[in-house]
Amino acid sequence: MPQPSALRQAAPARSALPGLCSLNGVGVLWDVDGVLVHSEPLHVEKLVAVARRYGVEIPAAAFSTVQRFTVPGADGAPVEAQMPLYGAGDKNVYHWLVSIRPEIKQVLSLDQWLALLLDHYIAQAHRIQARGSIPDVVSQLALAGARQGVVTSGIPAQVTANLKTVGPACEHFAFVLTADDVARSKPHPEGYLRGAALLTEKILSAKSGPLAIVAVEDSPPGVRAALDAGLLCIQFLLPGQVPEVLTPHEAGRFRAATSAEEVLVAIRAFAEQQRGR
Repeated sequence: MPQPSALRQAAPARSALPGLCSLNGVGVLWDVDGVLVHSEPLHVEKLVAVARRYGVEIPAAAFSTVQRFTVPGADGAPVEAQMPLYGAGDKNVYHWLVSIRPEIKQVLSLDQWLALLLDHYIAQAHRIQARGSIPDVVSQLALAGARQGVVTSGIPAQVTANLKTVGPACEHFAFVLTADDVARSKPHPEGYLRGAALLTEKILSAKSGPLAIVAVEDSPPGVRAALDAGLLCIQFLLPGQVPEVLTPHEAGRFRAATSAEEVLVAIRAFAEQQRGR
């Protein structure tokens, strides 16, 4: 399994399965939480639990909607959220937390916040499951010649726990970029720009033909990061989630999917779209 914050040689792909169109020249960058694994409920649980220890009651719905919400400020008066928390990443949630309750920073550092979240997460990591048949999709893409990597806002220890759930399919990831590998997490495009550069190098060195790099995301910050990096993007929707509202220019680089099978179909469609240019 690829280790976070490290590059590795991806497992060599065997010949493509009969009937599976070639995806040589295609790169796929995977988000982890909510895409490769169904871990969002545990992430919400840990954030709500640790924030509560410091006197902040964050409604769980704040992590599953982009609608604004309020939390009690230091004087008890309601404070409106200035950012959607769904997909924001643990570090960004901390910065948001101390922005509304500055006194917390005096008793809780970023490192302490992350350590408490990690303890809660690892203790419950046995509850994490791969999201549907996504591991099979990863393997099929490798068989068809696609190059793949991971770009996540998760911290390394959590990412390691998550990828264990994905199993042998992780051998097809050439690299894993985590929150420790970038200065700015999603929605900033830094992670995807780095991942795209790494995949581009591998695709061009293999002389694999037309270049198309697709990011598979679930959260609004992740979609924004991928599009701002200039990538094609598939939003793997969670139940009840609606696709992002995009500009007409962005819409041509975006597709939505509700199942692992639809993700695979969308990647193939993007590949054909790029070849037809």
